[in-house]
Amino acid sequence: MDNHRKGANAATDFQIRQRRLRCNYGVSQELLSASDVVQLEPRLSGFEGGLFFPKAINLSYPGEVMRLLSSAVRRAGTEFVRAPEAMTTVQLDTERGYHIECDMPGLPIERPVCPTAYGFYLCPMQDRLRVAGLVDPGAAVSSVGQRNARRLSCPSRPGLSH
Repeated sequence: MDNHRKGANAATDFQIRQRRLRCNYGVSQELLSASDVVQLEPRLSGFEGGLFFPKAINLSYPGEVMRLLSSAVRRAGTEFVRAPEAMTTVQLDTERGYHIECDMPGLPIERPVCPTAYGFYLCPMQDRLRVAGLVDPGAAVSSVGQRNARRLSCPSRPGLSH
């Protein structure tokens, strides 16, 4: 869910274009009022509305999902073979993302939430909350990553009460 804080202007041209683009690609999205947001996420407050993606999924325990998937494909006879080295050099750059996870047995939200004014996501995991959203393009040669990561904190941010 993408939330809009009080006092923010109506949807910007960019947000409208993003919604149209997602619509053109078949992404289901619903515009929510403030009361709709509270119905979905009772612990959120101070938002004028939001954008809900009803068909979106979230893995609360991705490590376990990958372990089960790997085990299933191996039982089915899949063999993993490392390819020989390619003789072609490819220029690559990096984009490193940052997140922190906070132990939190009683999660304050039921689904991923993005307060757009703050540029991060709150993602419920199994007994923890992941706060994610900082990206460091060109991270292989950049030193700003740790400073960026410190901008994320557990667990309280505007609009979220626990």
